[in-house]
Amino acid sequence: MIISHTTNEFPETIPTSIDTYSFNHARDGEDVLVNLHDTKGADDYERLRGLSYVGADVFLLCFDLHSRESFETLKTWNDGVRPKANPMDQPRPTPKDPRHFTDDDVPVIIVGLKDDDYCRNQADKVSREEGHALCRDFNAHKYMECSAMTQRGQKDVFSEAVQVGMKYLQSKLASKKKKKCVIC
Repeated sequence: MIISHTTNEFPETIPTSIDTYSFNHARDGEDVLVNLHDTKGADDYERLRGLSYVGADVFLLCFDLHSRESFETLKTWNDGVRPKANPMDQPRPTPKDPRHFTDDDVPVIIVGLKDDDYCRNQADKVSREEGHALCRDFNAHKYMECSAMTQRGQKDVFSEAVQVGMKYLQSKLASKKKKKCVIC
């Protein structure tokens, strides 16, 4: 999805490493530089993945609409990028834990991939209702679907991500301005 969006064409091969992509996105008449860190699902990079989370303003948790296994794996990804709301429910994140690198309230958008006509007839496709239910379970910002092959819905995903990420960044910066030093 990221390669398709940044190059405007469907890639023949998909890299398996952690990659960073940048592009400008017009928002409210201004260009916003967007940096995308594609951490992929490869276990080889599990220990490095958390470093990509530093300073994230929004997470896109993606899965293949035609793979139940991919859909079920999102629970692991969600737990990896977002600490639970109640810190008493889990041990404090350690430097080896990816949650060590993130803020509690970074917004998440869940994205179903491969929403194209080529794959529509697969019997065990994850339904929109299941995607929306998972979104509610994760307390995610939104559930969306797109296709990198046809680019259907892809611009909407990135527009939403930029909008939500900028709103989060602005609220984070505003709260930092209000902080005071209290010494006891």
